[in-house]
Amino acid sequence: MHITPTRLGRTAGPSAHGRASVRRRFALAAVLLAVIGCQDQQLPTAAEPVGPSRIINGSTVSVADFSTTWPFVVGLRMYDEIGNYGTCTASVLAQRWVVTAAHCVIGLPASRAFVLVGDRDISSSASRTIAVTRILSHPRFNMNTLVNDVALLELNDDANVTPARLPDADVVAGETVRAAGFGVTESGSTSDELRATSLTVGGSDFSLLLTATHFWASAPQSGTCQGDSGGPAINAAGDIVGLTSFGFIPCGIGSGHTSVFRLRQWISESIWGVPDREAPESVGFLTVNPDVVVVGATTLVTASATDENTGNSVVARLEARLDEGGSWMNMTPQDGAFDTARETATAVLTVSTIGSHTVCVPATDAAGNTNLPECHELVAYEPRGGIIAGNGKVRTSYVYDGIRYDDEVELHFTADYRPGATVPSGKTTLRVSEVGARRRVFTLESTSHSYLIFSGPDAAEYQGEGIVKIGESSLPMKFRIWISAIDQTVRLRLWQTPEYAWYEVVSPAPMLSGKVVVKPAAGR
Repeated sequence: MHITPTRLGRTAGPSAHGRASVRRRFALAAVLLAVIGCQDQQLPTAAEPVGPSRIINGSTVSVADFSTTWPFVVGLRMYDEIGNYGTCTASVLAQRWVVTAAHCVIGLPASRAFVLVGDRDISSSASRTIAVTRILSHPRFNMNTLVNDVALLELNDDANVTPARLPDADVVAGETVRAAGFGVTESGSTSDELRATSLTVGGSDFSLLLTATHFWASAPQSGTCQGDSGGPAINAAGDIVGLTSFGFIPCGIGSGHTSVFRLRQWISESIWGVPDREAPESVGFLTVNPDVVVVGATTLVTASATDENTGNSVVARLEARLDEGGSWMNMTPQDGAFDTARETATAVLTVSTIGSHTVCVPATDAAGNTNLPECHELVAYEPRGGIIAGNGKVRTSYVYDGIRYDDEVELHFTADYRPGATVPSGKTTLRVSEVGARRRVFTLESTSHSYLIFSGPDAAEYQGEGIVKIGESSLPMKFRIWISAIDQTVRLRLWQTPEYAWYEVVSPAPMLSGKVVVKPAAGR
């Protein structure tokens, strides 16, 4: 369920190399703030423009406002082995449970997480520190898309504050919400005092980055930034309707928020052991076969759904849609009728435009409850000739355990469609080294290419498979590279499973040497 442009993702390499290798990596070349939404207190200034969210051009919450509106907001600190820490924001839902963004705590041992409770100033002596005993990230959280970006943290002592209330309804376009957090301010410094700002819910130019569990909110020259990740957005009634999930640098453009209403079933079951009977069940699985097709060809979409949390009633409908704004297509049940609590259905879709698309399928039960869609990427290409080539270097930075690293990525690639071919020919080589350390981190040699897409006269993306060599190990790996000839920039992503990037340069990185070339076929 990867949707391009990709989000900043945590990488995972071979455990034998541990922190000394690619396992430690966060690709911080991104303009997009996602994974390091927590602000690290020990990082040098050069690394600060990375991460999701802080309050920009908001106001410091007063003692009275904290007491009446924000008593449930707490600071969240996550420590590494040597005492460096990052900061996110969280909210108390029950005396021993807080909710935050999953990207703040994914892979973090509970023993390294602490919340600071009870005061609008987390550096105040009135603020209590409570240890975390258990971390529950949503089982379907995806680090790349940030879908289901929610986690629950169990505490070893009562918070002794008024908990936040779960909402009775989802946000709507045009609604005003207030977001709060302990993130960085417009001056670029971290804030130990809680800050808040008003935002308007609505669409944006970044709608492709929103998943089925997100909503967008923004305000002129104001918004969230690093350190606010996981922080609450509340509606006019004071209910917690959102959690800050991601934003952009420079901050203040707007931000994506995880919808609490859409995930309240999982929250309710995890904390209180009682399912939210109004929340429908998710689609069980979704396949798109094939998921790389020649433009104009068809693909078979198969999905199943089980209606368990609404009284084992009947799955009444499964629908499929190609891309946001497309028309919904009723899927055909495999057994001929939608009449049981578990149904599997299919649909045939035709892809008429070149590029990366998203197929989404929601399920509706007999009571009219509709679940969050499950989504899958579908790529359509047209093998009409054309060629791309690149030879040069880019640099990217990342942070792991409070330490900043810089990489130099050397790229050599060509890809083109030979007459009559359905897959592109060519060769791709990547060599990644640590800047200053003179140490090779890994290399990648391609073995095949699967598609090449020209998205204009100066831009293209292509995908293939290859072998990564890291030390004495060899790993099969898929890769995707986006290039712009007019900007002379490159993005890349390596992965073994779609859910997690193994290595990633997320935002367009300028070529420091060499150049990239895009030449579509004549008449394109």
